[in-house]
Amino acid sequence: MSIDNNLIVILLLFVICALALIIVILIFFLLKVLSKESPKIDGPPQASESPRPSVNRSFCSFHSEEHAVSTCAICHQSICQSCYRETDGLHFCSEHLRTYTENQWALLSQVRSSVEQPEDGLEVYLFKTQLWDKDLTPSYLVTHYQIDVQGDYVETLTSLYVKESELESLQEQFHAYKKASQ
Repeated sequence: MSIDNNLIVILLLFVICALALIIVILIFFLLKVLSKESPKIDGPPQASESPRPSVNRSFCSFHSEEHAVSTCAICHQSICQSCYRETDGLHFCSEHLRTYTENQWALLSQVRSSVEQPEDGLEVYLFKTQLWDKDLTPSYLVTHYQIDVQGDYVETLTSLYVKESELESLQEQFHAYKKASQ
């Protein structure tokens, strides 16, 4: 009987080892399959590698089959290379390039903001967006950054420009907007 018990123990150990080996093989196989299916995350391309093309998910508002390369400073529509117009460092669609070049522009507001108080610049941006969304009133923003690397400080200067002919009425609207948002 002792031989039979030893034989049973040996057979049980053999079965357990076989099952463990099968589990290890299955885990190895699953890991290999999953690593092929999931996207590889690498660091930046090395000097010998060519960079991967960027994924542009935005399409031109005027040519739905064309990828956008920028947005118009006045209407914020996405624009493709054939619609893209640039002047004075600003990007426009064809229609609003004319608007920009055929008008005189005046500074309505200029705001400094920082990383600690980014909301200071947000008010100007939201007002500009409201001007276009509600009344199709053309305006544009110019943003300049001052970066102090040693002091670890970033400051943003946001300037809102409007048509000179509309400056007075828009100043009143802007003051009312600021009061309402406080």
